[in-house]
This record gives sequence, structure tokens and C-alpha cells, in this order.
Amino acid sequence: MSKSLLAIHVQADLSMKLSRRAEMESGGNSFSPLLTRTISIIIDRVILLVKPLLVLCQAGAGVLQEVQSLLSLLLSLVREHPDLGVSVLDKVRLFIEYLVDVHEGNIVIRQESLSVPEVFDFKGENVGISLKLAYYVHKFSVSCVEIMNEAGAITTQLVDKVKLLVQSVHRCGLFHWYVLIMYSILLHSHSMWSYVVHNKKESCNPDSNLNCSLCRELVEREFFTLDCAKKLLTERDNWSAYKAGTFAACQGAWITAAFVFEQLTSKVQSGSCSCWLKSLTQFAQTESKFQFYPITQWGFSLADRSKMNEFPVMFFQDFSDELGQGAVENIRDPNYTEMLRQAHHGLCSSRKTLESIVTSDKSFCFQRWFLAIRMELLGTMADVVKVLGATPLSEDSISNSRKGEKKDEYLNSLRQITQSSFRLNRLVQEYDLISMSFIGMDSRSSKIISTLALSCLLLAFATGFAISISDQLANEILMPCDSENSKHYLQGMLVRNLIRRLWHLDQDTISHLCLVLGVGVQPNDNFHQSRSQRLNISGEERDILDVCNYIVAGIVALKEEANRKKNEEILSQVTKDGFQLLLNTITKWMRIPFQVPTYFFKIRPCIGSELFVFNADTRNSNQLSVLPGFNLSLNLCLQLRNLPPDLPFIVTRSYCVLYSSMSFQECKEKGETKGQFLWENGPLDTDNLIQMNEKLFHHVTECTKKTSNSKRGREKDIDSDEIITGFVCFDLIDARKGFSNCLLDVSHFPVGSYRIKWQSCCIDSQGSYWSLLPLNTGPVFTVQKPTAV
Repeated sequence: MSKSLLAIHVQADLSMKLSRRAEMESGGNSFSPLLTRTISIIIDRVILLVKPLLVLCQAGAGVLQEVQSLLSLLLSLVREHPDLGVSVLDKVRLFIEYLVDVHEGNIVIRQESLSVPEVFDFKGENVGISLKLAYYVHKFSVSCVEIMNEAGAITTQLVDKVKLLVQSVHRCGLFHWYVLIMYSILLHSHSMWSYVVHNKKESCNPDSNLNCSLCRELVEREFFTLDCAKKLLTERDNWSAYKAGTFAACQGAWITAAFVFEQLTSKVQSGSCSCWLKSLTQFAQTESKFQFYPITQWGFSLADRSKMNEFPVMFFQDFSDELGQGAVENIRDPNYTEMLRQAHHGLCSSRKTLESIVTSDKSFCFQRWFLAIRMELLGTMADVVKVLGATPLSEDSISNSRKGEKKDEYLNSLRQITQSSFRLNRLVQEYDLISMSFIGMDSRSSKIISTLALSCLLLAFATGFAISISDQLANEILMPCDSENSKHYLQGMLVRNLIRRLWHLDQDTISHLCLVLGVGVQPNDNFHQSRSQRLNISGEERDILDVCNYIVAGIVALKEEANRKKNEEILSQVTKDGFQLLLNTITKWMRIPFQVPTYFFKIRPCIGSELFVFNADTRNSNQLSVLPGFNLSLNLCLQLRNLPPDLPFIVTRSYCVLYSSMSFQECKEKGETKGQFLWENGPLDTDNLIQMNEKLFHHVTECTKKTSNSKRGREKDIDSDEIITGFVCFDLIDARKGFSNCLLDVSHFPVGSYRIKWQSCCIDSQGSYWSLLPLNTGPVFTVQKPTAV
């Protein structure tokens, strides 16, 4: 057996190498027939391995390990050649049907004899072999679809193969409800649904009443999954139900997730677990309403369906009543604003529930922060939609006898929407910071957060459309004192940021932005990549690119039209066409499925750092004090906390920035050397974290460019905003603790007590930059009056 398995691995390796050579010679994307043959051999080998176990109902741990090894080999082939995914999933479906055929004629194993905890206790002796194999195949199928989605290789053929696979599982009475749920949600995944909607726009027209087959199919799948979840909960298999709920949330099956979490809330005894499940319920209920709101004019009632299935929760009736009575297709309708307000309120409730959980290690740091960003985003969009709904868009209403009054009204509307652009860009910065603040985050979760940041950036670009169209209009909209800075932000930094994020995805749109809007990126920019190296586009990115192409083309057309008009006609043009462009953009954005990263459900101590500060004057080391006109000399100890032992890299060096200002004055008589624990008195100070992380990142980048970095980095400067900063480098001992010193120039500070704020980061052995959340606030130092002699 070992020689046979080795031969298969060698054949697969040779097949991939021959295929690479063929691609190089042909200059295209191709794979040899040998790869297809290798897939068949692997599946045949899997069947040959498990057949004796199925017939004799034996538990062979070694055989199952070999099966997992062969499935991993199949994934390697798909990763190398995503086009093989269709063939691979078809073979996997045949394997599932083989399991079904075996058990239809074999009554030795009965479903009633299998309990769910045993199914996933892989060390147990009485575990059903078929259920284990079905679980392995499901994990394999999820990974396979994700690989193909990342490669932009999802096709109609693949969707059809996955449907057949799910149908094969559903037809069999052997599999447990948990297995049925997981396979059903696979068909509901973001990547699959995104492809179907993207390629069938005619049958799901945003301007129609959306009474289409796609909407019905989505609801039918959701209710089948709900029915399986209900039966799983009836069997009191709470842990499997929780795992199914988290998987449902990650795949966008929000109604199923809300139902499962709500039912589990009353079944737990721990107070913290109850709060966690209650928070998840509020989160999932909010997202399910947001998800289904644009597509609620169906030819049947969700309330009737929920009653027919006898779901024992009021949520479904409340949910369907809200949709049935208030939903409209016109985003300018007040009901849309109200829906966004309710979604914002629901996320506020979810976050407050999380805040009620008291943990010494800040285990819910990521979850609270992630919800806060989503909450702020929906609140901002509610404000934008409200302004759009209150602004008449007909030209007659603009050029009437009250022209002067109307002009002020529309300028005020444009000002409010433009201010939303600044708020949205700040959320982009928060998404960027959260993605680099949690060491060890899986790559899939990291990419989801990056995609959410890009989506938010598009909204920031769209809401700032008026400034990009006309300088004359920009001067009227923006306040005189902020005009230049605001125009630089909207016309320069914001657009450049968008260009950099799209560089690997859509060169045509970028060229349009660079040429027409008058910005550019140098060829030697770090984000530069040639067309031949262009990355594949995943389903989620494709949805966002559609919105991006629409808004860029629209703004370019508005700019060209404005250039042909007189100044007095520009306002009318922007108000009519620009607001309509923004309305359509928001409508398209709302139809992009919201994704929650799997990291959201990984509750773990917050990885961060604590800073201990001591006076360098050993005569008064426990108090931080200095005389007027002198610098503050400090001894520092940086302690990294909650680093997991299984990190794939080593943290070798850490950097820290300390900063203070006369505006940080506090009412304290004596300086303290250690601040309070973070969040004891409120949420994260994200504005300062973003600002200081940018300074710290720039400092670290400059340090890495130096030929020698042997000496400790010390810098101090007084910025234009009168904030003094000091940079410190720590060589870590055992990757957890480091010592250094710093000199802060506080010579111009008057008598009083002032807070020192700080932020730190670390560099791992692979050269990656990670921001470390400060787990304690900074110390307070005192500038004392000179003592009379």
C-alpha cells in the first residue's frame, strides 16, 4: 500500500511539472491529459481504501489518514490548475454516490445508532465511517470552491457540479442533519451565489420587482437549511448546532445563523456564553434584514413560510412583517433610511451586549472593534440616504423662482454628503489597522477585511464625487479654511489610495482614473505590477469591481459634461445626475453580500503589549516629574502579552512611539508610571491609534532602508500640531520583553500633569509588520514648580 500511495504522489508531482512546461512552451493556460487521469486514479484509490471498511464496518484510523492525504493531494492539483476543479468535484460527487449505494444495500450501520458527538470524536471506535468520510469530503469541497473563487475560476459548470453534489447528499437518509446543513450552506456560499447573480442579471434586474427565480431559489435554500437546523437542535446536539451557525454566518446564510444562535442562547448556563450568543443573535438578525431588504417583493410571504415550518421564534414573523409592509425598491424612500437606522441600532445592541462580558484578557477585542466599524458604516450610509431622499432631483424644482434659496439648499446637501466621504475614509483606515493588529489571523479572514476596506473606499470615493467634478463647485462646497486640505484629500490621496488597491485587479479603470482625473502612480511604486502579472479576480472582488467601474465611468462622464457647461449650470448638473449616480451606486453596493471573517468566531486573548515607564533619575524612579525647561528622560520596558506558542514565525524586534501634547493635560498631582488597563473607562481611541500607527509605520520603513540598523533608533520632533514624539527600538528577549530608553523634549511644557500616549509594533522573522494594541494606557508625567532654596 505504501508503495502504491507513493507512486500516486510521484505521478501527481510529475503531472504538474509537465503541465508547467507545456504552459511555458505554449504561452497559455493548459494542462495535460495526464492530470485528468491522475485525478481519476486518486479517487479510485480512495474507493479501494475505504471499501473494506464500509463493508465490514471497521474503524481504520490509518486508512482514513491516507484518505485525507489523497484529498490534500487533490487540493494541490486544483491549486496549481483551478480549471481542474470542475472535474475534481464531479469525481467527489461520484464518491459520495458510491457511499450512498453501499449503504442502501448494507443495513449493518443505522443512523439511529450514531450520535453527533461521536461523529466528530475521531478517536472513537464506534464512529460511522461514512459520516467521517462525508465530513472530510465537505471540508475538501469548501476548500476547493474557495481556491477556485480566489482564482476567478468559478463557472456555470462548477455551480452545476456543486448542486449535484449537494443533491446526492440530500437524497441519502444515512447522513446526519449536521452534514446536511453543511452541504446545503456550501451551495449558499458567497462565491457561488455571487457568480450566479453576476451572470444572471437579466433575471434579477434592480429595477424590477425582483420576483425572480434567483430570489425564490435563495429563500428555498435558506428554509431547507433552517429545517435541518431545527431538527439538529431537537436532538440537543448544541455544539454541532453552534458550529453550523458559525459556518452559516461566514457563508452569508444569516437567517439560519440567527435562528441557531437564538435557540442556543437559552440552552447555555454560563453568563459569558449567554451574552456571546445573544450578541451573535442580534448581529445575525441585523444582517439578515439588511441582506433580504432589497429583494423582498416575492410572490409569497416569509411569514407564511415560517409558520408552515413551525419555527418557534418571533423573529421570523417580525422580520417578514417588516419586509412585507415597509420594503420598497426606491432607495430614496424614507423606509430605506429607517431600515439602515434599525440595522445601525441592531449592531449597537450587539456591541453593547459584548461589552457586558468582563474578561481579564480582552478576548472579545476583535469582535467589538469589527462590529463598531460595521455599525459606523451603516450609520454613515443612513445619513447619506436621508440627505438623498430629502433632495428633489427634478430639474424643474432646481430652476424655479426660488433659485437662490434652492442653490443654498443643494449646496448644503452636497456639503453633508461630502463630509460623509471623510468619515468613510476613516473607516477604511480602521479596516487596514484591524487587519494588521491581530497576529496569526488566517489569510482568508485577512483578505475579507481587505475586501471590506476596498468596498468602504469606493463609498468614500462616490460620496466625494462633487469635489472631483469641478474646482469651482469644490470651492463652494468646502469651508474656506479647509478647502485646500479637503481638495487635496479627495482629489489626491483618496484617488491614489483607490488606484493602489485596484492596481492588480483592473488596469483599464485605473488608466481612466489617472488620465481623466489627473492623477498617477509612478512605475516604480511598490504597488506596481505589469499586465502579464495581473492577479486573478475572486467573486467578491468582481462584485466590487462592477460597482467601481460604474462609479468611475459615471464621475468621468459628469466631469466631461461639467467642462462643457457654464459655472451657473454646474450645480444643477451635479445635483441631478450626480445624486442619481450616487443613489445607483449605493443600491449596487447594498446587493454585495456582506462577509464576516472566520476569525470573528475565534475567541482568544487579545495579543498586544504593555508599556512600563520609569524615571531615568534613579533618585525618583517611581515618579515621572521634570522641572520646566528640561527634557524628560525615561527608562522603558515593553512586554508582549498573549502571544500564542504555535506562531509560524518568531517576533524579533519591536518599535514604539511615545507622544504627548500640552492638550493632554490631566488633573493629577503626581505622575504615574503605569496607566490603567485599556477599555476600563471606554472604547479604543482609534483616531490616535490610526495617526500614530501611520507615523510608526513610516519610521519602521525608513529604518529598514538604512544599511545599518545596529544602534537603537531614537527620534524626537515637534510637529505642526504641537505633538512631541519619540521613537524607540526594542530587541526582544525570548520574543516577549524588551528594554530601552527615551528622551522626550517637553522643555516648552508649562507646569502641570500630562498624559503620554503610545503605540507599538513588531517585526517578525518573515519581515512582516504587525501593529500591537496597547493593553494599558500611557503614564502621566508632571512638570513641577522649582523648589525655593
